[in-house]
This record gives sequence, C-alpha cells and structure tokens, in this order.
Amino acid sequence: MQSMLSYLPLECFRAIYVVDLAAPLCEQAQRKVDTLPGWKGVVHVVHGDATTFVPPTSSSPEGSGLGSVDLVTFSYSLSMMPPFLDAVDHAAALLKPGTGCVLFRFLFFCSGREKSTRDVSKERTQKLKKGM
Repeated sequence: MQSMLSYLPLECFRAIYVVDLAAPLCEQAQRKVDTLPGWKGVVHVVHGDATTFVPPTSSSPEGSGLGSVDLVTFSYSLSMMPPFLDAVDHAAALLKPGTGCVLFRFLFFCSGREKSTRDVSKERTQKLKKGM
C-alpha cells in the first residue's frame, strides 16, 4: 500500500480498507497504521474475507456497499485465495461505474506449468458454458 500511496497520496482517499483473513498479517498492518503519520482514521485494517467484505459506510443508494468504491487493488494476495475469481467478481460489484480494479502480476502453477489469470478465466468460462 505504501507503494500505491507514492502515486496517489493518502489525501485522495476518504477511507482505505486493508482486508485479510490472516490475523497475524492484520496485526502487522495495524501496527503500521498506528505508526505512520496521517494513516489513523483513514486506513482501516479488517480481519475478514475479501470475497464477502463490504465497506461499513456506503454512499450507494441501497446502502449495501455495492457500487460505492472508487478503487480496489490486489497484489500477491490473490494467490492466497482459493476462490480468487470470487474475490475479483466481488470487487467488481463494489466498484462505482467508471472506476477500476488493479491486479498485479498473478500466475498459477497447475500440472507443472504456469497459467495466467486469462488462461484460468477461459477455462472457468468454458466449464460454465458446458454446465448450461
């Protein structure tokens, strides 16, 4: 997140949510939030699941959090999420129209060969079509 803030300063955000299922990583992130100037009250560490997390305050009309987020980023975190496509789908549902999601380089290792997210996505689409 510190790298991202070198491009988009903290002042650009009303709130930033760091979501992780691993309690030790949340504790580490919270220590960082507590020590870096200006982060308290803006950066919120949430021990939770990225496939279901919804920001607690929402500007969306129905108050669900869907369509209320300006930016979602994933780094290598997706490689730790078995339902990574569910996390990406959920992130897309949270985004306001015209905003974006950033995915950093992400590869899969299946059957001894690398697969990109595009390959996995194609396979998922084909499986879904066969199931229809």
